[in-house]
Amino acid sequence: MCRELAEAANRCLAGKYRVFAIRDEAYYRRLIKEYESDAGKLKIYRRDGEIVDCRGEYPGETQETQETPKIMVRIVDVRRMLMALSLRSLTGVCFCVTDPVVKENNRCVVLTGTEFSGVMLMDGKRENAEGTVSIAALSSLVFGAETVEEICLEDGVEMTERMKGEMEKIVPLAEIYLNETV
Repeated sequence: MCRELAEAANRCLAGKYRVFAIRDEAYYRRLIKEYESDAGKLKIYRRDGEIVDCRGEYPGETQETQETPKIMVRIVDVRRMLMALSLRSLTGVCFCVTDPVVKENNRCVVLTGTEFSGVMLMDGKRENAEGTVSIAALSSLVFGAETVEEICLEDGVEMTERMKGEMEKIVPLAEIYLNETV
């Protein structure tokens, strides 16, 4: 059953989203155990014998609590995440990223590209940086939770006016599927 769930989920997600977590048998075995540990269950929906959906259910949970958005995102590889972005127009900016947890994310990058080429990324030099962005602020920006102006109000974020204009050319990620509950 877990292999069938993984295959069905990956097929469905690949057809709809640019970014999603790949599922495997171990993922669904763990997910079932997680639901069971909280007296819940994983309910599988089929149509004509094929899996079309699965959802976790907990005793006493209502439709309203199931639909409440919950999100917590952690970028674990800033280079790969930046490379997945699209741009609105010609962009060129050098900035530093700070991350207190994943040391490999602490780096200066030169982000360039166009709406046609996508993002091209190179290592940058700290002395050429036009600002600094915390990994939390960058996450909020690339996932569309906050604007450039809003992240500039956060601790650990500094940007020149030119950098602000360049960062506004980043298209927040769309067609994303994240459904991990922690």
